[in-house]
Amino acid sequence: MKKLLRSLCAVLLSAVLLCPPLLPCAGAESETVFLRTPEDWTAFVQSCRLDAWSQGKTVRLENDLDLSGLESVPTFGGTFDGGGHTIKGLSCTQEGSHQGLFRYVQEGAGIVNLTVTGTVAPAGTSRAVGGIAGVNRGTIARCRFDGTVIGTDGVGGIAGINEASGQLVNCTSAGAVSGEHYTGGISGENYGSIVRCTNEARVNTQEAEVSPELDALELGQLNSTENIPACTDTGGIAGYSKGTVQGCTNRGTVGYPHTGYNVGGIVGRQSGIVDGCVNRGSIQGRKDVGGVAGQMEPYIMLQFEEDSLQKLEGELDTLSTLLDRTLNSTQASGNALADHIDRINELADLARNDVSGMADHLENWGSGTVDTANDLSARISRTLDQSIPVAEDLEEAMDRLSQGVREVERALETLETADQDGDILSIQVRSALRALEKAMDNLHTAQSRVTQALRLLPDSLGSDRELEEAMEQLRIAWRELGIAYASAAQSLEDLELALPDGEAVQREIQNLKTLFQRFGEVFTVLAGNHFGELEETLTLLQDALGELSGSGDQVQAALRRLQDAVLSLDRIRDTVLDSSGELRQAFDTLAGGTDAMTSAFGTLKNILETLAEEPDLVFPDLDSGFYEQEDRLNSTLSGLNEAVNAMNRTARRSGDSITGSLREVNQQLRTVAGVLQEAWREPEEREDYIVDTSAELETTWGQVTGCSSFGSVEGDVNVGGIAGAMAVEYDFDPEDDVTSQGSSSTRFQYRTSAVILESVNYGPVTARKNNVGGVVGVMDLGLVRRCGSTGSVESTGGQYVGGVAGSSYAAIQGSWAKCTLTGERYVGGVAGLGTDIVQCRTLVELRDGLSSLGAVAGALQEDGALSQNLFVSQTLGGVDGVSYAGKAEPVDYDGFLALEKLPAPFQTFTLTFQAGEEIVEQRSFSYGDRLDVGRLPPVPEREGFYGSWALPEEDTLLFDTVIEARYTPWLTAIASPDGSVLAEGRFGPEAALSAQALGEGHWQVSLSEGSFTALRLSAPEGIRRPAVWTSLDGESWQKAAWSRDGSYLRVELAGQTAQVRVEEQPLNLLPGLGLAGAAAGGSVLLLRRRKKRTKKAKAAAGNAS
Repeated sequence: MKKLLRSLCAVLLSAVLLCPPLLPCAGAESETVFLRTPEDWTAFVQSCRLDAWSQGKTVRLENDLDLSGLESVPTFGGTFDGGGHTIKGLSCTQEGSHQGLFRYVQEGAGIVNLTVTGTVAPAGTSRAVGGIAGVNRGTIARCRFDGTVIGTDGVGGIAGINEASGQLVNCTSAGAVSGEHYTGGISGENYGSIVRCTNEARVNTQEAEVSPELDALELGQLNSTENIPACTDTGGIAGYSKGTVQGCTNRGTVGYPHTGYNVGGIVGRQSGIVDGCVNRGSIQGRKDVGGVAGQMEPYIMLQFEEDSLQKLEGELDTLSTLLDRTLNSTQASGNALADHIDRINELADLARNDVSGMADHLENWGSGTVDTANDLSARISRTLDQSIPVAEDLEEAMDRLSQGVREVERALETLETADQDGDILSIQVRSALRALEKAMDNLHTAQSRVTQALRLLPDSLGSDRELEEAMEQLRIAWRELGIAYASAAQSLEDLELALPDGEAVQREIQNLKTLFQRFGEVFTVLAGNHFGELEETLTLLQDALGELSGSGDQVQAALRRLQDAVLSLDRIRDTVLDSSGELRQAFDTLAGGTDAMTSAFGTLKNILETLAEEPDLVFPDLDSGFYEQEDRLNSTLSGLNEAVNAMNRTARRSGDSITGSLREVNQQLRTVAGVLQEAWREPEEREDYIVDTSAELETTWGQVTGCSSFGSVEGDVNVGGIAGAMAVEYDFDPEDDVTSQGSSSTRFQYRTSAVILESVNYGPVTARKNNVGGVVGVMDLGLVRRCGSTGSVESTGGQYVGGVAGSSYAAIQGSWAKCTLTGERYVGGVAGLGTDIVQCRTLVELRDGLSSLGAVAGALQEDGALSQNLFVSQTLGGVDGVSYAGKAEPVDYDGFLALEKLPAPFQTFTLTFQAGEEIVEQRSFSYGDRLDVGRLPPVPEREGFYGSWALPEEDTLLFDTVIEARYTPWLTAIASPDGSVLAEGRFGPEAALSAQALGEGHWQVSLSEGSFTALRLSAPEGIRRPAVWTSLDGESWQKAAWSRDGSYLRVELAGQTAQVRVEEQPLNLLPGLGLAGAAAGGSVLLLRRRKKRTKKAKAAAGNAS
């Protein structure tokens, strides 16, 4: 099996394997059904009520359909090709479980190329609810659901339950998905494989009940998440997974603040494989909340074996017979003892039925048979993800080689121009160089086609036709690559013949020609390899890649010798030496391209070797029914033990009348226990019930590998950037994770494995209480290896905060943290509380800690161990303020940079100016640079507010720093210290107004920042008729209009500085004098007129007499 897996992956890398079809292919004689109208759909649904009707048929959707008022498909066993069309108006609201567009997708069936919109929200008991399928045992590929899915248990955007044979490939979910238990954006429960799927839907983002009243529940019910009255097992891709989740992306928001247990960006709870997945959504919950997995429940490798189950079933039959006989003997001994035996008999029957059912599952599964299809799909997808960047590197290398040949030709032309005779380049040399340039261009073109075909492969998974087309493009590209190498070799041979006067040159060209000939042979043979020759292909590919990757030094050496030989030719040596610099540069370009090419070949070879070293796939390919019966059996055996203890207590009170029968029953119970002990291969007495084998990497199951999270993660307790918790759930007690007393699980030993490998968190992680880590919140068991975090980690009101793990009772190896940490106590760069920490690296900044603080660990368990951990810090010790040589040791930053394989985030630092959610500007800086306050960017304006940058207290930059914009409402008026002058305008909180008295009612007014639009002046006492004069330059004065504002005189004036003067308005006497003179003149004139009248009157009287 391992050889077959290695062969398949090897052939995929060489691009000559036609991958096993992911979808059933209809036979030549299979019937095709066409759906064009709602009436066609109705007839199709009616036919599908019989499970066998659709098997072997291909159904093609010819048009978009509106299913408003129409039914969903009961069961389907053929191939349904949506043809890229959309089914809208889906409405599944009737009461019942197992609901979706297809209620059941049978094993071997396929649903492809389909978009569905609508609502799936059945009433009543609504288990196994999905947008496309309620229960999937076939393949759903390249499908999309956009709408609302609501249920209780097993709720998914694509499938409610994806069984062991089920595959969900290249599917997308959008809209909203809501459920109580096992809720996922793609699948509620996953026992099969989910590959390259994307969730854009909101998952359980509504408010739900937070805290169950545990005292009101029977502990016997807590062995399953369905019995917990709160949201449990919620994930962006899958709510609960014992299968494979590979290459998936979550973009939707998952969870609700302070609500829900086991909430993850990819999976809520998992013990299968999660590989190469990315979370970009915001994740929220109450307990066990992670950016990738809420809870990593370890993979338990020891299961019931078929032969042990058969023995157990036989012994339970014997026990049942003894119980019946004993019951007949106890009728006279009172009802109490008889009731106990009745209960034991009942439990024994239940256990026997569960054992029989499990045996049936194992019989159907096949003794010793394992199905590697799920992991094979995941490894193929992962290999493609790794191979595409290598192909891009090769493409760039070919471009550099082509450029290098052109530069050589131009350099030789330059030398020829400088040569007096001008005959350095013969016609043959020119022709050979042009042919070599063309061959290099062909190499670049062929490699570009390889890259393009590799990019098509991941999206073609799920479509036989497109997969074959992509593979054919790869075969053609490999063939063209072989031809181009052969052409390049021929051009080198022509060049060799065209340079007869340089023996050394000819020798080195001959060496290069031989290498290029070998390259051409390798790719030609690979392109012509037949798909069935798996082992031959594996051997050929490994040998070829080894040879190609090992040829780099030979090519480099040959190019250098060729350069020296060319420059030593008589015709060139005698030419102007300054002109040879261009030729040297051309050879450098060639050498760089060759180095990049061979490096890429080496990377490809490492990918293949890594695949070859992966362990065998030894997981049981079992449906959910097996695990449900296994859980029930554990619960039943626990109850059986309690019932026997109660019977024995009653029997002791009843006397010896039935002692013999009870002894036989007890003896048989011991026999049953012996079979159980043999099934788990352990001695009768055992102190350790769990053996953690994670560090041994016995299996790929129970692993999260190569994942990353960019979204924020928030919860109350046990919160991690990758996983919230790594722990065993015996009985599901979401508040405590403690096994209830008398549980049967405590009687046996489990070999467990939970591993996080090469995963990185980039987003902020926040908890209200204890156990928050950049990678994992709490590690009860397991292994974290080569993981890291750059996102801030904070507990707002608790302790146990770590850059990698909040609390760790297991091993952390080769991991790192570059982040800020905030917590009260037990705060550490790797772990707040640690056990075994080996070869870790940290550069962290601690904020607000009180005690137990360290750059490696806040505190260490008594039996813990430290080794080869290094950190950079000017203020922290390694563990609880103390550093330890060789264990938790500080180094300076330059020494830190010199370490091998130092993660890239340690080598760069970023200064970010941010206003709310808006990033205003980002600048790179070096460790120890000073903040230049003279180069701050402008603060974005906000209506009604004054903006400024909240600068750090220290201007030395030692860590990634975010400078936030601070906004305060504008001040509309400020006063001078003595209150004599007030300024109006818009002023920041730091603005100050000074009013220097230059005399009575005379001030020099100035603002520290900003400008005023008006001034209010306190007029000196005694001034009845004020006049206001202003000067902006202190020389020219203007009389200003003013208005009275209380006791102040207000003048309109704009500026930052000014002189103002208030004085008494002088009395104007000239106008008064004029009026007085006019009045006096008028009086004199009047008197004169009166005098004239008097004289006239006297004269008239005299005449009359």
